[in-house]
Amino acid sequence: MIISAIVGAGFATGAELIAFFGTSALPPIAISVLIGGFLFVVMTAIIYIPKQFNKKIFAPAFFIFFVAMTAGITELVGPIASAAAVVTSILIVWFGFDKMLAANKVLMIFALAILAGLVAANLDGTVIKSDDSSGGWLSGALFALAYAGMNCCILPVIFQQAQKTLPRSDLMVCIFTASVAVSFLCLLILTAIQTNGVQTAAMPVLALSNSIIARIAVLICILTSMFATLFNLHTSEQKNALRLLCLGALGYICSFFGFTKIIGVFYPLVGIALIVYIIFLFGAWVWGLAKSRWLPATPVFRAQADS
Repeated sequence: MIISAIVGAGFATGAELIAFFGTSALPPIAISVLIGGFLFVVMTAIIYIPKQFNKKIFAPAFFIFFVAMTAGITELVGPIASAAAVVTSILIVWFGFDKMLAANKVLMIFALAILAGLVAANLDGTVIKSDDSSGGWLSGALFALAYAGMNCCILPVIFQQAQKTLPRSDLMVCIFTASVAVSFLCLLILTAIQTNGVQTAAMPVLALSNSIIARIAVLICILTSMFATLFNLHTSEQKNALRLLCLGALGYICSFFGFTKIIGVFYPLVGIALIVYIIFLFGAWVWGLAKSRWLPATPVFRAQADS
């Protein structure tokens, strides 16, 4: 579920990674390690942040992601198929979290296996950096942090749903596994894109392989993330059928702004804004601990302090 929420239109096509790291002078392995590390840190912070955050703050980001997914499908297979995907998303989301989770599990395993294989087949040659490559570890870390914040912003609602049936220890295992998997996929995609010099393509991964199988794999990745994104909007709107239909229609209309423009302009802005908000929440949590003498108000910690 975590991976399906992260691996969407921007990630699966490589456009998102190029928007953030296309001009970075760091090697792909360094970027992938930073991304994996920050994803784990941010997702762990979300688990321990108090649950009383305002979901409405995340709603604009959810909508931007939904628009990007719709635009990605339009770019990939055309506006009619994109409209069908919006309708399918509305139907799947309406039936609830369990149905969406079951659909995403089956589809994502199939899609990621194909995507990883196709990308790995293009890992040959020498890395071709763009002419304006610049920046070192500091800038790379800042972009990786913003990238993690952007990809994790739809997870708080999903984590809250998951914790109703899943112990926190099991959820932490899922978080670690997802961080490693996404980091590995980032390494494959960035390396393949740079060794083949397709950074300027609208969908770099499809510039590597534009076969029907590749398009199907990317399409499935977009759909699973589309389901997760609309689910978050749907949760925020308290299961109102009319609002859900209006959100789907508005997202479809806004998607004609263009896939490349949405990824290149709005994604970095969302990443910066969301990581600032997560840091703010984490700071508020730390301040709360400081006010209670840095100890959670639980019998276990109190007993340890007394001893």
